[in-house]
Amino acid sequence: MTDSVSARIEPTSLREVLAATREFSPKLATELRRGLRGVGDEIITAQKAILDGPLPTGVAKVGQHVTVGWSKKNQAATLIRRNIYANQGETRNRRSTGMREAIKRGLKTKVIAGKTRQGIAITTTKSAESRKWPMSRTWNTPIFRHRIYGRNEWTYQKGQPYFFDPVQAGKEHARQAALEAITRSIEQITR
Repeated sequence: MTDSVSARIEPTSLREVLAATREFSPKLATELRRGLRGVGDEIITAQKAILDGPLPTGVAKVGQHVTVGWSKKNQAATLIRRNIYANQGETRNRRSTGMREAIKRGLKTKVIAGKTRQGIAITTTKSAESRKWPMSRTWNTPIFRHRIYGRNEWTYQKGQPYFFDPVQAGKEHARQAALEAITRSIEQITR
C-alpha cells in the first residue's frame, strides 16, 4: 500500500503534484496553489518599490557611434550605428497619468500546470488604462522613443527597468519557497 502511495507522490511534474493533492483533498490543492502563488510576493514587492521610486531623469540623443561589424546573414562587413544619449538633469514635476500605478496593479504570480508548460511565472499584464499599447513593456526599457502629444515630433525618454533585476535577485528564494510548499502538501498526503 505504501509503495503505491509513494509512487503517486514522487511526481515528475508540477501538474502531477497538483493532481495528486486535488485527488487527496481539494482544500489541500487550493492551499498548495495559494502557497505557490505566494512565492512571488517578495519579488513583486521589490518591483513595486522600484516603480514607487523617483521618476527617471530626462534624456536627449546627442550623437551616433558607428562601428564596423560582421553580418552573419549577408556574410559581409556592415556598419553598426548606436545612439549616444546624455542626461538632461532633473525631471519636470508633471501631473501623474497613473501609468506606474497601473503597471503595479498588473504584476501577478501565476501557477502554470499545462501539458506543455509547467512552473511558476511572475508576469505583468496590460492594464485597463493602456489596452492600446503595453506600457508595462515599454517602461521596462532603459530608453524609448515616443511621439510628443499634440505635435508631430518625436522625443527620447528614459524608462525605469523594474522587472528583471528583482526576478534575478529573488529567484532562488522563490524556488526554495515553492519546494517547501510542495513538500508540505506531500507530507500531508502521506500522513
